[in-house]
Amino acid sequence: MRATNIMSCCKTYDPCLDGKLNQIGSYASVARQSAQSATASATSAAASAAAAAASAEAARFYLGSFAVAPTTDNEGGALEEGMIYYNTVSNGLFVWNGSVWASADFNEFTNFTATGTTTARNLVTRFSEIIQRKDFDTDQNYLIASSQLSTNGFWMDESPEPRHWRFADRVFIGKAASETTGNKLPSSPATGTFLTTQMGAFWMERGATTLSVAPYGEFGGVFATRTSDKSLSGYYGTASIGVVGVVENDDSSANQTIGWAGYFEANRTTNNKVIYGLEVSVKNKGSNVTPSPYNRNGWGSIGIWFPAGGDASYNGVNMNPCSSAMMIGKGDDQGNPLLPMTWNRGIIINSDSITGTDGVSGTGIAIDMAKGHVIQWSTASGQGGGSIYSNVNNHIEKQGIIFENKQIRFTGSTGGINAIIGDNTGSDNNIRIFAEQTGTSPTIQANGIDSDIDLKLSPKGAGKVQFGTRIANADTPITGYIEIKDASGNTRKLALIS
Repeated sequence: MRATNIMSCCKTYDPCLDGKLNQIGSYASVARQSAQSATASATSAAASAAAAAASAEAARFYLGSFAVAPTTDNEGGALEEGMIYYNTVSNGLFVWNGSVWASADFNEFTNFTATGTTTARNLVTRFSEIIQRKDFDTDQNYLIASSQLSTNGFWMDESPEPRHWRFADRVFIGKAASETTGNKLPSSPATGTFLTTQMGAFWMERGATTLSVAPYGEFGGVFATRTSDKSLSGYYGTASIGVVGVVENDDSSANQTIGWAGYFEANRTTNNKVIYGLEVSVKNKGSNVTPSPYNRNGWGSIGIWFPAGGDASYNGVNMNPCSSAMMIGKGDDQGNPLLPMTWNRGIIINSDSITGTDGVSGTGIAIDMAKGHVIQWSTASGQGGGSIYSNVNNHIEKQGIIFENKQIRFTGSTGGINAIIGDNTGSDNNIRIFAEQTGTSPTIQANGIDSDIDLKLSPKGAGKVQFGTRIANADTPITGYIEIKDASGNTRKLALIS
Protein backbone atom coordinates (compact mmCIF):
# COMPACT_ATOMS: atom_id res chain seq x y z
CA MET A 1 0.00 0.00 0.00
CA ARG A 2 1.39 3.39 -0.92
CA ALA A 3 1.77 6.15 1.64
CA THR A 4 -0.74 8.41 -0.21
CA ASN A 5 -3.52 5.86 0.28
CA ILE A 6 -2.67 5.55 3.94
CA MET A 7 -2.83 9.26 4.44
CA SER A 8 -6.10 9.44 2.48
CA CYS A 9 -7.73 6.91 4.73
CA CYS A 10 -6.58 8.63 7.84
CA LYS A 11 -8.18 11.96 6.84
CA THR A 12 -11.61 10.72 7.73
CA TYR A 13 -10.79 8.34 10.59
CA ASP A 14 -7.77 8.95 12.88
CA PRO A 15 -7.46 5.46 14.43
CA CYS A 16 -6.53 3.95 11.08
CA LEU A 17 -3.30 5.88 11.18
CA ASP A 18 -2.12 3.81 14.15
CA GLY A 19 -2.85 0.55 12.37
CA LYS A 20 -1.07 1.54 9.22
CA LEU A 21 2.00 2.69 11.15
CA ASN A 22 2.15 -0.69 12.91
CA GLN A 23 2.09 -2.36 9.50
CA ILE A 24 4.98 -0.23 8.35
CA GLY A 25 7.06 -1.20 11.43
CA SER A 26 6.33 -4.89 10.81
CA TYR A 27 7.43 -4.62 7.17
CA ALA A 28 10.70 -2.90 8.26
CA SER A 29 11.49 -5.63 10.78
CA VAL A 30 10.98 -8.30 8.15
CA ALA A 31 13.29 -6.40 5.81
CA ARG A 32 16.04 -6.24 8.45
CA GLN A 33 15.80 -9.94 9.16
CA SER A 34 16.03 -10.68 5.45
CA ALA A 35 19.18 -8.54 5.17
CA GLN A 36 20.80 -10.25 8.16
CA SER A 37 19.96 -13.65 6.74
CA ALA A 38 21.55 -12.69 3.45
CA THR A 39 24.73 -11.56 5.22
CA ALA A 40 24.94 -14.80 7.21
CA SER A 41 24.44 -16.78 4.04
CA ALA A 42 27.25 -14.89 2.38
CA THR A 43 29.57 -15.52 5.38
CA SER A 44 28.66 -19.20 5.40
CA ALA A 45 29.30 -19.40 1.71
CA ALA A 46 32.73 -17.82 2.14
CA ALA A 47 33.57 -20.22 4.97
CA SER A 48 32.40 -23.12 2.89
CA ALA A 49 34.54 -21.93 0.03
CA ALA A 50 37.58 -21.64 2.33
CA ALA A 51 36.92 -25.08 3.76
CA ALA A 52 36.54 -26.46 0.29
CA ALA A 53 39.81 -24.85 -0.76
CA ALA A 54 41.56 -26.25 2.35
CA SER A 55 40.06 -29.64 1.68
CA ALA A 56 41.22 -29.49 -1.89
CA GLU A 57 44.71 -28.47 -0.76
CA ALA A 58 44.77 -31.31 1.77
CA ALA A 59 43.53 -33.71 -0.88
CA ARG A 60 46.29 -32.48 -3.19
CA PHE A 61 48.98 -33.06 -0.53
CA TYR A 62 47.65 -36.41 0.67
CA LEU A 63 48.28 -38.72 -2.26
CA GLY A 64 46.59 -41.80 -0.81
CA SER A 65 47.72 -45.39 -0.17
CA PHE A 66 50.42 -47.08 -2.22
CA ALA A 67 52.48 -50.22 -1.97
CA VAL A 68 55.37 -48.44 -3.70
CA ALA A 69 56.37 -44.87 -2.99
CA PRO A 70 54.93 -42.55 -5.71
CA THR A 71 57.26 -40.47 -7.85
CA THR A 72 54.67 -37.85 -8.93
CA ASP A 73 51.56 -36.33 -7.46
CA ASN A 74 48.08 -37.65 -8.41
CA GLU A 75 47.97 -35.40 -11.48
CA GLY A 76 51.40 -36.44 -12.72
CA GLY A 77 53.10 -33.30 -11.45
CA ALA A 78 56.32 -33.02 -9.47
CA LEU A 79 56.28 -33.92 -5.80
CA GLU A 80 56.23 -30.98 -3.35
CA GLU A 81 57.63 -30.78 0.15
CA GLY A 82 55.02 -31.84 2.69
CA MET A 83 53.15 -34.31 0.46
CA ILE A 84 52.13 -37.46 2.32
CA TYR A 85 51.21 -41.03 1.37
CA TYR A 86 50.43 -44.21 3.30
CA ASN A 87 52.60 -47.24 2.58
CA THR A 88 50.45 -50.37 2.66
CA VAL A 89 53.51 -52.63 2.99
CA SER A 90 55.20 -51.01 6.01
CA ASN A 91 51.86 -49.68 7.34
CA GLY A 92 53.24 -46.24 7.93
CA LEU A 93 52.94 -42.63 6.78
CA PHE A 94 55.73 -41.06 4.73
CA VAL A 95 56.35 -37.38 3.98
CA TRP A 96 58.29 -35.97 1.03
CA ASN A 97 61.10 -33.74 2.42
CA GLY A 98 62.16 -32.42 -0.96
CA SER A 99 64.56 -35.21 -1.81
CA VAL A 100 63.37 -38.48 -0.26
CA TRP A 101 60.32 -40.02 1.37
CA ALA A 102 60.87 -39.89 5.16
CA SER A 103 58.82 -41.76 7.74
CA ALA A 104 56.23 -39.51 9.37
CA ASP A 105 55.46 -41.99 12.15
CA PHE A 106 57.11 -41.20 15.54
CA ASN A 107 56.91 -43.26 18.69
CA GLU A 108 59.29 -44.53 21.31
CA PHE A 109 60.76 -46.98 18.79
CA THR A 110 61.30 -44.43 16.01
CA ASN A 111 64.98 -43.96 15.21
CA PHE A 112 66.20 -40.38 14.85
CA THR A 113 69.53 -38.61 14.70
CA ALA A 114 69.83 -36.05 17.48
CA THR A 115 71.64 -32.75 17.04
CA GLY A 116 75.36 -33.22 17.51
CA THR A 117 75.26 -36.98 16.92
CA THR A 118 75.78 -39.19 13.89
CA THR A 119 74.01 -42.40 14.91
CA ALA A 120 70.21 -42.73 14.71
CA ARG A 121 68.64 -44.26 17.82
CA ASN A 122 65.12 -44.35 19.28
CA LEU A 123 63.88 -43.10 22.63
CA VAL A 124 63.83 -46.54 24.21
CA THR A 125 67.50 -46.99 23.42
CA ARG A 126 68.42 -43.48 24.50
CA PHE A 127 66.62 -43.65 27.85
CA SER A 128 68.13 -47.05 28.53
CA GLU A 129 71.53 -45.35 28.32
CA ILE A 130 70.85 -43.19 31.38
CA ILE A 131 73.32 -44.29 34.03
CA GLN A 132 71.70 -46.02 36.97
CA ARG A 133 73.24 -46.94 40.32
CA LYS A 134 73.42 -50.55 39.19
CA ASP A 135 75.58 -49.56 36.24
CA PHE A 136 78.46 -48.81 38.57
CA ASP A 137 78.18 -52.30 40.05
CA THR A 138 77.80 -54.39 36.91
CA ASP A 139 78.94 -52.46 33.86
CA GLN A 140 82.73 -52.32 33.79
CA ASN A 141 82.57 -49.72 31.02
CA TYR A 142 82.07 -47.05 33.68
CA LEU A 143 85.27 -47.95 35.51
CA ILE A 144 88.52 -46.10 35.03
CA ALA A 145 91.31 -48.39 33.89
CA SER A 146 94.96 -47.86 34.72
CA SER A 147 95.78 -48.67 31.09
CA GLN A 148 93.89 -45.57 30.04
CA LEU A 149 96.59 -43.34 31.48
CA SER A 150 98.67 -43.87 28.37
CA THR A 151 95.80 -42.95 26.04
CA ASN A 152 94.26 -40.22 28.20
CA GLY A 153 90.91 -42.00 27.95
CA PHE A 154 87.95 -41.34 30.23
CA TRP A 155 86.79 -44.95 30.35
CA MET A 156 87.85 -48.43 29.36
CA ASP A 157 87.79 -49.20 25.64
CA GLU A 158 85.07 -51.81 25.77
CA SER A 159 81.69 -52.38 24.15
CA PRO A 160 79.05 -51.09 24.43
CA GLU A 161 80.39 -47.56 24.41
CA PRO A 162 79.95 -45.69 27.68
CA ARG A 163 77.69 -42.64 27.80
CA HIS A 164 78.95 -39.15 28.53
CA TRP A 165 76.45 -36.49 29.53
CA ARG A 166 77.74 -33.08 28.55
CA PHE A 167 75.91 -29.84 29.32
CA ALA A 168 77.03 -26.72 27.51
CA ASP A 169 74.25 -24.72 29.19
CA ARG A 170 74.10 -23.49 32.75
CA VAL A 171 72.11 -25.70 35.13
CA PHE A 172 69.72 -24.29 37.76
CA ILE A 173 68.30 -26.63 40.40
CA GLY A 174 65.59 -26.16 43.06
CA LYS A 175 64.76 -22.55 43.88
CA ALA A 176 67.52 -21.48 41.54
CA ALA A 177 65.16 -22.60 38.76
CA SER A 178 61.85 -21.33 40.20
CA GLU A 179 63.04 -17.93 41.41
CA THR A 180 65.01 -16.82 38.36
CA THR A 181 63.39 -15.88 35.06
CA GLY A 182 64.59 -15.28 31.54
CA ASN A 183 68.06 -15.83 30.22
CA LYS A 184 69.73 -13.10 32.23
CA LEU A 185 70.46 -13.01 35.93
CA PRO A 186 69.92 -9.83 37.97
CA SER A 187 72.58 -7.19 38.45
CA SER A 188 70.86 -5.65 41.49
CA PRO A 189 69.09 -7.14 44.55
CA ALA A 190 65.62 -6.81 43.04
CA THR A 191 64.94 -10.29 41.68
CA GLY A 192 66.44 -13.74 41.91
CA THR A 193 67.04 -16.12 44.83
CA PHE A 194 67.83 -15.03 48.39
CA LEU A 195 71.50 -14.93 47.37
CA THR A 196 70.65 -11.72 45.54
CA THR A 197 67.52 -10.37 47.23
CA GLN A 198 68.61 -10.97 50.84
CA MET A 199 72.39 -11.25 50.78
CA GLY A 200 73.09 -8.97 47.84
CA ALA A 201 75.51 -11.58 46.47
CA PHE A 202 74.16 -11.42 42.91
CA TRP A 203 77.60 -12.43 41.65
CA MET A 204 76.97 -15.94 42.95
CA GLU A 205 73.99 -16.34 40.62
CA ARG A 206 75.65 -14.44 37.82
CA GLY A 207 78.80 -16.53 37.74
CA ALA A 208 77.54 -20.03 38.60
CA THR A 209 77.71 -22.74 35.95
CA THR A 210 75.62 -24.97 38.23
CA LEU A 211 73.41 -23.21 40.79
CA SER A 212 71.46 -25.26 43.33
CA VAL A 213 69.28 -23.60 45.98
CA ALA A 214 67.40 -25.89 48.37
CA PRO A 215 63.63 -25.30 48.10
CA TYR A 216 62.86 -26.24 51.72
CA GLY A 217 65.88 -24.95 53.61
CA GLU A 218 67.70 -28.27 53.68
CA PHE A 219 70.86 -29.19 51.76
CA GLY A 220 71.77 -27.26 48.63
CA GLY A 221 73.96 -30.11 47.44
CA VAL A 222 75.45 -33.33 48.81
CA PHE A 223 78.46 -35.17 47.41
CA ALA A 224 79.54 -38.49 48.84
CA THR A 225 81.89 -41.38 48.12
CA ARG A 226 83.00 -44.62 49.76
CA THR A 227 86.38 -46.30 49.55
CA SER A 228 84.93 -49.82 49.41
CA ASP A 229 83.10 -48.96 46.17
CA LYS A 230 86.35 -48.61 44.27
CA SER A 231 87.23 -52.27 44.88
CA LEU A 232 85.63 -53.17 41.54
CA SER A 233 88.13 -54.68 39.13
CA GLY A 234 89.61 -52.32 36.58
CA TYR A 235 89.28 -49.20 38.72
CA TYR A 236 92.27 -46.89 38.82
CA GLY A 237 92.90 -44.61 41.76
CA THR A 238 93.99 -44.71 45.39
CA ALA A 239 91.85 -41.96 46.95
CA SER A 240 88.14 -41.41 47.49
CA ILE A 241 87.26 -37.71 47.52
CA GLY A 242 83.77 -36.40 48.28
CA VAL A 243 84.26 -32.88 46.89
CA VAL A 244 87.03 -31.47 44.70
CA GLY A 245 87.59 -27.78 44.06
CA VAL A 246 90.34 -26.54 41.77
CA VAL A 247 91.45 -23.08 40.65
CA GLU A 248 94.35 -22.28 38.31
CA ASN A 249 95.48 -18.66 38.57
CA ASP A 250 97.21 -18.42 35.20
CA ASP A 251 96.03 -14.99 33.97
CA SER A 252 99.28 -13.12 33.45
CA SER A 253 97.39 -10.03 32.24
CA ALA A 254 96.24 -9.30 35.82
CA ASN A 255 92.59 -9.07 34.75
CA GLN A 256 91.79 -11.58 37.46
CA THR A 257 94.29 -11.51 40.30
CA ILE A 258 92.59 -13.73 42.93
CA GLY A 259 91.36 -17.30 42.77
CA TRP A 260 89.62 -19.55 45.30
CA ALA A 261 89.47 -23.34 45.05
CA GLY A 262 86.66 -23.17 47.62
CA TYR A 263 84.57 -20.35 49.07
CA PHE A 264 82.12 -20.52 51.97
CA GLU A 265 80.02 -17.69 53.37
CA ALA A 266 77.71 -17.79 56.40
CA ASN A 267 75.46 -14.94 57.55
CA ARG A 268 73.94 -14.63 61.03
CA THR A 269 70.98 -12.24 60.87
CA THR A 270 69.13 -13.13 64.08
CA ASN A 271 70.07 -13.48 67.75
CA ASN A 272 70.07 -16.73 69.75
CA LYS A 273 71.38 -18.59 66.71
CA VAL A 274 74.79 -19.87 65.66
CA ILE A 275 76.43 -20.20 62.24
CA TYR A 276 79.53 -22.02 61.06
CA GLY A 277 81.46 -20.98 57.99
CA LEU A 278 82.82 -24.53 57.75
CA GLU A 279 82.54 -27.66 59.85
CA VAL A 280 84.92 -30.57 59.41
CA SER A 281 83.64 -33.57 61.33
CA VAL A 282 85.90 -36.62 61.63
CA LYS A 283 85.04 -40.01 63.14
CA ASN A 284 87.67 -42.58 64.07
CA LYS A 285 86.24 -46.11 64.17
CA GLY A 286 89.71 -47.65 64.01
CA SER A 287 92.69 -47.78 66.33
CA ASN A 288 93.93 -44.86 68.42
CA VAL A 289 96.73 -43.12 66.52
CA THR A 290 98.72 -40.15 67.83
CA PRO A 291 100.74 -38.32 65.17
CA SER A 292 103.67 -35.99 65.81
CA PRO A 293 105.53 -33.31 63.85
CA TYR A 294 108.04 -36.00 62.82
CA ASN A 295 105.51 -38.75 62.05
CA ARG A 296 102.31 -37.76 60.30
CA ASN A 297 101.23 -41.41 60.35
CA GLY A 298 99.02 -41.94 57.31
CA TRP A 299 96.70 -44.31 59.18
CA GLY A 300 95.36 -41.62 61.48
CA SER A 301 92.27 -39.40 61.33
CA ILE A 302 93.12 -35.79 60.46
CA GLY A 303 90.63 -32.90 60.56
CA ILE A 304 92.36 -30.55 58.09
CA TRP A 305 95.58 -31.20 56.19
CA PHE A 306 97.51 -28.36 54.52
CA PRO A 307 100.10 -29.93 52.18
CA ALA A 308 102.21 -27.12 50.73
CA GLY A 309 102.81 -27.57 47.01
CA GLY A 310 100.12 -30.24 46.63
CA ASP A 311 101.05 -33.30 44.60
CA ALA A 312 104.25 -32.88 42.59
CA SER A 313 103.26 -35.77 40.29
CA TYR A 314 101.00 -33.48 38.24
CA ASN A 315 100.84 -29.80 37.27
CA GLY A 316 104.51 -29.26 38.04
CA VAL A 317 106.24 -28.47 41.31
CA ASN A 318 106.58 -25.40 43.51
CA MET A 319 108.97 -22.73 42.28
CA ASN A 320 108.99 -21.12 45.75
CA PRO A 321 107.56 -21.88 49.21
CA CYS A 322 103.85 -21.22 49.65
CA SER A 323 102.98 -18.10 51.64
CA SER A 324 100.83 -19.21 54.57
CA ALA A 325 98.94 -22.35 55.56
CA MET A 326 96.25 -20.30 57.28
CA MET A 327 95.58 -16.59 57.66
CA ILE A 328 93.05 -14.87 59.91
CA GLY A 329 92.06 -11.48 58.57
CA LYS A 330 89.68 -8.59 58.62
CA GLY A 331 86.75 -8.46 56.20
CA ASP A 332 86.39 -5.88 53.45
CA ASP A 333 85.00 -2.78 55.18
CA GLN A 334 84.62 -0.93 51.86
CA GLY A 335 86.72 1.97 53.16
CA ASN A 336 84.93 2.34 56.49
CA PRO A 337 87.42 1.36 59.24
CA LEU A 338 84.75 1.86 61.94
CA LEU A 339 82.83 -1.24 60.88
CA PRO A 340 83.42 -4.21 63.26
CA MET A 341 84.94 -6.46 60.57
CA THR A 342 87.06 -8.35 63.10
CA TRP A 343 87.08 -11.58 65.13
CA ASN A 344 86.54 -11.49 68.90
CA ARG A 345 88.97 -14.42 69.12
CA GLY A 346 91.46 -15.71 66.60
CA ILE A 347 91.65 -19.40 67.57
CA ILE A 348 89.69 -21.13 70.34
CA ILE A 349 90.32 -24.69 71.52
CA ASN A 350 87.33 -25.87 73.54
CA SER A 351 88.03 -26.98 77.12
CA ASP A 352 87.12 -30.64 76.61
CA SER A 353 88.34 -31.08 73.01
CA ILE A 354 91.88 -32.36 73.72
CA THR A 355 92.65 -35.87 74.93
CA GLY A 356 94.04 -35.86 78.49
CA THR A 357 92.19 -32.87 79.90
CA ASP A 358 88.67 -31.60 80.34
CA GLY A 359 89.80 -28.05 80.94
CA VAL A 360 89.60 -28.55 84.71
CA SER A 361 92.23 -31.21 85.42
CA GLY A 362 94.87 -33.08 83.47
CA THR A 363 96.93 -31.95 80.50
CA GLY A 364 96.79 -32.54 76.75
CA ILE A 365 98.83 -31.34 73.79
CA ALA A 366 96.82 -28.72 71.89
CA ILE A 367 99.64 -27.52 69.61
CA ASP A 368 102.58 -29.76 68.67
CA MET A 369 105.55 -28.25 66.84
CA ALA A 370 109.02 -29.44 65.93
CA LYS A 371 112.39 -28.16 67.09
CA GLY A 372 113.12 -24.75 65.65
CA HIS A 373 109.49 -23.84 64.97
CA VAL A 374 109.10 -20.25 66.15
CA ILE A 375 106.10 -18.38 67.51
CA GLN A 376 106.82 -14.83 66.40
CA TRP A 377 105.29 -11.42 66.96
CA SER A 378 106.12 -9.01 64.14
CA THR A 379 106.61 -5.27 64.18
CA ALA A 380 104.58 -2.87 62.06
CA SER A 381 107.31 -3.03 59.43
CA GLY A 382 106.75 -6.78 59.09
CA GLN A 383 110.03 -7.66 60.78
CA GLY A 384 110.39 -10.10 63.66
CA GLY A 385 109.76 -8.69 67.12
CA GLY A 386 109.14 -11.09 70.01
CA SER A 387 109.54 -14.83 69.56
CA ILE A 388 109.53 -18.13 71.43
CA TYR A 389 110.92 -21.40 70.18
CA SER A 390 112.41 -24.66 71.43
CA ASN A 391 115.91 -25.86 70.68
CA VAL A 392 115.65 -29.07 72.71
CA ASN A 393 116.74 -32.10 70.69
CA ASN A 394 116.63 -34.73 73.45
CA HIS A 395 113.36 -35.49 75.24
CA ILE A 396 115.12 -36.46 78.48
CA GLU A 397 116.46 -32.91 78.70
CA LYS A 398 113.15 -31.18 78.09
CA GLN A 399 112.22 -27.89 79.77
CA GLY A 400 108.83 -26.35 80.40
CA ILE A 401 106.90 -23.35 81.60
CA ILE A 402 103.73 -23.68 83.69
CA PHE A 403 101.44 -20.80 84.57
CA GLU A 404 99.91 -21.22 88.02
CA ASN A 405 97.79 -18.90 90.11
CA LYS A 406 100.03 -15.88 90.78
CA GLN A 407 103.10 -17.88 89.65
CA ILE A 408 105.10 -18.94 86.63
CA ARG A 409 106.96 -22.20 87.11
CA PHE A 410 109.96 -23.24 85.08
CA THR A 411 110.28 -27.00 85.01
CA GLY A 412 113.27 -29.21 84.25
CA SER A 413 113.91 -32.52 82.50
CA THR A 414 112.35 -34.60 85.28
CA GLY A 415 109.30 -32.39 85.56
CA GLY A 416 110.58 -30.77 88.74
CA ILE A 417 110.61 -27.03 89.35
CA ASN A 418 113.69 -25.10 88.31
CA ALA A 419 112.40 -21.67 89.27
CA ILE A 420 109.23 -19.85 90.29
CA ILE A 421 108.41 -16.25 89.48
CA GLY A 422 105.27 -14.69 90.86
CA ASP A 423 103.76 -12.09 93.11
CA ASN A 424 103.46 -12.71 96.88
CA THR A 425 101.52 -9.87 98.48
CA GLY A 426 101.22 -7.82 95.31
CA SER A 427 103.24 -6.55 92.38
CA ASP A 428 103.75 -2.90 93.22
CA ASN A 429 107.38 -3.56 94.09
CA ASN A 430 109.26 -5.97 91.84
CA ILE A 431 112.64 -6.82 90.41
CA ARG A 432 114.33 -6.27 87.12
CA ILE A 433 117.08 -8.39 85.63
CA PHE A 434 119.28 -6.82 83.01
CA ALA A 435 122.03 -8.15 80.80
CA GLU A 436 124.90 -5.84 80.00
CA GLN A 437 127.56 -5.49 77.37
CA THR A 438 131.13 -6.73 77.74
CA GLY A 439 132.92 -5.07 80.67
CA THR A 440 129.71 -4.36 82.59
CA SER A 441 128.17 -6.65 85.22
CA PRO A 442 124.58 -7.92 84.80
CA THR A 443 122.05 -6.32 87.15
CA ILE A 444 119.36 -7.57 89.50
CA GLN A 445 117.50 -4.44 90.52
CA ALA A 446 114.65 -3.64 92.91
CA ASN A 447 111.88 -1.69 91.21
CA GLY A 448 108.47 -0.39 92.18
CA ILE A 449 106.33 2.36 93.66
CA ASP A 450 108.12 2.90 96.98
CA SER A 451 110.98 5.37 97.04
CA ASP A 452 113.28 3.03 98.99
CA ILE A 453 113.03 -0.68 98.24
CA ASP A 454 115.22 -3.37 99.74
CA LEU A 455 116.32 -6.34 97.66
CA LYS A 456 115.65 -9.40 99.79
CA LEU A 457 117.56 -12.67 99.44
CA SER A 458 115.74 -15.14 101.69
CA PRO A 459 117.30 -18.57 102.41
CA LYS A 460 115.12 -21.44 103.56
CA GLY A 461 115.35 -22.56 107.21
CA ALA A 462 118.94 -22.40 108.49
CA GLY A 463 120.28 -21.77 105.03
CA LYS A 464 122.55 -18.82 104.41
CA VAL A 465 123.04 -16.37 101.61
CA GLN A 466 126.31 -17.11 99.87
CA PHE A 467 128.60 -14.43 98.45
CA GLY A 468 131.61 -15.09 96.28
CA THR A 469 134.75 -16.88 97.50
CA ARG A 470 136.56 -16.17 100.84
CA ILE A 471 140.22 -15.17 100.51
CA ALA A 472 142.44 -15.35 103.61
CA ASN A 473 144.30 -12.17 104.54
CA ALA A 474 146.45 -10.85 107.40
CA ASP A 475 144.95 -8.50 109.98
CA THR A 476 144.16 -5.27 108.29
CA PRO A 477 142.58 -2.12 109.68
CA ILE A 478 138.83 -1.69 109.01
CA THR A 479 138.37 1.12 106.60
CA GLY A 480 134.57 1.18 106.39
CA TYR A 481 131.42 -0.93 106.16
CA ILE A 482 128.41 -1.84 103.95
CA GLU A 483 124.94 -1.88 105.45
CA ILE A 484 122.70 -4.88 104.85
CA LYS A 485 119.69 -6.35 106.67
CA ASP A 486 119.34 -9.74 108.20
CA ALA A 487 116.32 -12.05 107.77
CA SER A 488 114.52 -10.21 110.61
CA GLY A 489 114.98 -6.89 108.91
CA ASN A 490 117.62 -5.60 111.30
CA THR A 491 120.31 -3.44 109.77
CA ARG A 492 123.77 -4.96 109.89
CA LYS A 493 127.19 -3.69 108.86
CA LEU A 494 129.73 -5.61 106.82
CA ALA A 495 133.26 -4.37 107.66
CA LEU A 496 135.56 -3.35 104.86
CA ILE A 497 139.33 -3.74 105.14
CA SER A 498 140.31 -1.88 102.02
